[in-house]
Amino acid sequence: MIRVDHYRWQPADRISRPLTAVRVVEHRRADCGRRVILVSDGTAQYALKAHRLNSLRKMILARWGRSVLGHESSMLRHAANRGLPVPACHARGEVRACGMPVEQALLLEWFDGTPLRQIIIGAARNKDVEAARGAIAVLVSMMARIRLSGFADRDFALAQILVAADAPPAEGALWIDLEATMFSDAEDPVGTAIMTATALSSVWNATCDAELFRHTFNAIMHQVPAPKGGWATIIDRVNGAVYKRVDKAIRHDRVDAPAPVLKAG
Repeated sequence: MIRVDHYRWQPADRISRPLTAVRVVEHRRADCGRRVILVSDGTAQYALKAHRLNSLRKMILARWGRSVLGHESSMLRHAANRGLPVPACHARGEVRACGMPVEQALLLEWFDGTPLRQIIIGAARNKDVEAARGAIAVLVSMMARIRLSGFADRDFALAQILVAADAPPAEGALWIDLEATMFSDAEDPVGTAIMTATALSSVWNATCDAELFRHTFNAIMHQVPAPKGGWATIIDRVNGAVYKRVDKAIRHDRVDAPAPVLKAG
């Protein structure tokens, strides 16, 4: 089990009390080199996001001086300053060996919600078109706010947006993962194409419903700032990116058919 007190913590603005009293409550997720764990200090709960550096990341860090989680914590700060609903970062920590970081962690506010992906899949299975469209409206609204704030996310997927169980989806939605985020002008065609393709492929992989797929694209074109030159200038890029993402899902037997080709206008 992970030891929380072995990190050298750098408290953020939101927390000033000692962090050595934080204890593990429950392991929430585990994958290769990364863990998200629910922890508590007796008064509040936090999500501890820990990332172990492999040898390749060590070399990158040694050469360029870049932090694996430093980018994400920076984006969290900038996103919060722009009023986006994101988890607050309370502290950053790291473990060093021989002067090199071997593990880094972020202590984030805990948001106990449901991924938007589960809501849309459930609505699609129950053939509840209105419920699915309502969930898609949350996705598009979040995307519009992110683009207007000058961000783009290569991993803007349904699973990255959590919806509180005790609040209306539009009010209780939280953008949870900023690892793949970059600064991008609202009218930048590349950033808009990246997020549009990711959102569309995520909807198709969750529903395989051509009508909902086209509805999502129409909603995006009406709410998200149009790229320079208009949507017609990036439609080929969007279709190509959607094809690649859906094709990967098909090869892993998660989806049965490719997504329809979109047209702007």
